[in-house]
Amino acid sequence: MMNGEPDYDLIECDPDRYSDWTDRKFLMEKARESYGMNTCPAFPKEERWAGRPTERVSGVYEETKERGAAFGFHAGWEQPHFFATKGELTTTPVCYTRKHYHDAVGREVDLILNGVGVADLTPFGKFILEGPGATKFLSSMVANTLPKVGSNQMLLFKTVPKLHNSKLIIF
Repeated sequence: MMNGEPDYDLIECDPDRYSDWTDRKFLMEKARESYGMNTCPAFPKEERWAGRPTERVSGVYEETKERGAAFGFHAGWEQPHFFATKGELTTTPVCYTRKHYHDAVGREVDLILNGVGVADLTPFGKFILEGPGATKFLSSMVANTLPKVGSNQMLLFKTVPKLHNSKLIIF
């Protein structure tokens, strides 16, 4: 994978295990897990649990855990995927059918549409752009429309090719 995208899915290599936040214990557990699962099929939304939970948690981790959060692994961060009620699983069994957390996600959607909700977006990139050309520049970099002043929304960055070392890809 010297140029562009890999020829196949690299889940068995688990590239998330390599970063500056990892420690030796985590690396060893993930290496053993990845090697052990080398010939196993990958399932949709499969979570790999070796070395988890990581030390990379947000300030609301404990509170969300107490409220039934089922966590996913995102760039080394433990991030809530959904909230289970008493008696519901917080783990994700592997399968190709509808996931068991369908009803839990439905409850959350209903709460957000008819009330209010909070999302822990700690793993997501955050940038501060300022200056006279900031709005025009950002508008050219995202796939959707910028929010009005005083409101916010998640923006989807376009994939921009890297032209040379002085130009960066943002995604």
